[in-house]
Amino acid sequence: NLMKLFDRKIWSGLLKSGFERYFMTGKIINLRQARKQKKRADKETKAQENRVKFGRTGAQKNADKVVKLKTDKHLDGHKLDD
Repeated sequence: NLMKLFDRKIWSGLLKSGFERYFMTGKIINLRQARKQKKRADKETKAQENRVKFGRTGAQKNADKVVKLKTDKHLDGHKLDD
């Protein structure tokens, strides 16, 4: 009987004063997974920065190839044979 009364008092006190205050209600996370996610996000951010800094589109690369081929052909056409 004493235990029932004790349990009732505790639970009624918890319910009145805020159940969340006495028990952890935060989201439980796996720290290993959180670290891996952060590392992936950092890698993606760095990759994006490098794309902007060093990257060129395929069209730009192809245009440069065409210009190089034309200039090489032009120079080869003007070579003097010995």
